[in-house]
Amino acid sequence: MNRTRVFTAAVVLGVLTTVGIAGCAPEPSQEENITAACDALESLRTTIDDASTDLQEASTVGEVRDIRDRVVAAYDTADAALDAVASDRADAVQEAGEAFTDALGDVDDETDISDARDGLVEEAKSFQDARAAALADLSCE
Repeated sequence: MNRTRVFTAAVVLGVLTTVGIAGCAPEPSQEENITAACDALESLRTTIDDASTDLQEASTVGEVRDIRDRVVAAYDTADAALDAVASDRADAVQEAGEAFTDALGDVDDETDISDARDGLVEEAKSFQDARAAALADLSCE
């Protein structure tokens, strides 16, 4: 089970590095969060596959617990990455919605209707685009 210890050490090192960098780095972009989510989901898939194999070879309860801990760590990483993606998408919809409602409220009584309508149509399109992006599936390669 040497492979198990190496993998666990790599996961712990990765988490510690991520936590350390997160304190100093700017907020990741939506694209970076999607990439991180895809990577974390792939890591979870690999971890579960490895765990299935390792469980067949486990000869002690301690080894089974190590396998469980690896899967839980990979799941927690994937869960946090997916939360970041969901938060990005929710923020984008909220910002677009606020821009649209602000634009509706900013229409002056003296504004020409065609000018008001054109601006509002663009804001509505941006709002709809943000909504559609929030609903879109992740495109992991």
